[in-house]
Amino acid sequence: MAEENRKSLPALIIELLIIIAGGLVVLSFFLWGKAFHRGFYCDDESLRHPYHDSTVPSYYLYIFGFGGNLIAIIISEFKGDRKARVTVAGFSIPKWIFESYREFIFFCFGAACSQCITDSLKYTVGRLRPHFYTLCLPIFQGTTCESNISSLHRYITDYQCSNPDISQRQLKEMRLSFPSGHSSFAMYTMLYFALFVGARFKCRTWSIIKHSIQYIAVLGALWVGMTRVSDYKHHWSDVLAGLAIGVVSAVINMHVFGVTNNTKYTIPPSLESQYIPLLSCRDS
Repeated sequence: MAEENRKSLPALIIELLIIIAGGLVVLSFFLWGKAFHRGFYCDDESLRHPYHDSTVPSYYLYIFGFGGNLIAIIISEFKGDRKARVTVAGFSIPKWIFESYREFIFFCFGAACSQCITDSLKYTVGRLRPHFYTLCLPIFQGTTCESNISSLHRYITDYQCSNPDISQRQLKEMRLSFPSGHSSFAMYTMLYFALFVGARFKCRTWSIIKHSIQYIAVLGALWVGMTRVSDYKHHWSDVLAGLAIGVVSAVINMHVFGVTNNTKYTIPPSLESQYIPLLSCRDS
């Protein structure tokens, strides 16, 4: 009979509550956050780009980011010792299910931290998006930039948007350019995925396939960042900052809290073929 371990239910509940708290912080930014009111110069051409819909909607990021990592985690745990069990609150469950839950919690913790950092900067800085002027059509002192040439080099903070088609959500979003949330989330999830695959799937025979998957994941995150520039949703520096936040969050979460800092992931060579049969091999 496989060895059965007991796990502390209070510890699991606390971990889950921490993740929920992080999610509530992000949600509170979305619902009630108020960005810093930043002004503009009439001759600032970086704010006069056209308005476009996003090439990559947010829900695509959530599907591939959370879904891809969850699938990788489940495969890596399921291909291990499927007979081992753990006891949680008096219930005996397969250990691979428990470990999948724990690993996914680590991933979600990093995602929440990354998004909290991103949103904190967004609302503190309040940088205007490249399509600000097109979307807002600002008026100040009863005039516009085009009708008041003397205002070209004046920093304007007291203005209102005259575009009748602009929504309240767009009024809020046009001040949230720095850093790019798409870029930080995409880079965190895809880099974490790449690092996780590299740490958990060990086989030189299949290494070119593994490295190709890692490369495609990170390249996909970079592509998402580039679309934010081409869609005029962000300035290039916003995307660069978002990518940097994603990289730092993924590396810290992986090495401090996740796979590479946990001794349970050190697999004896004699058990490697049982641990991940999908990628098992014997190097020649």
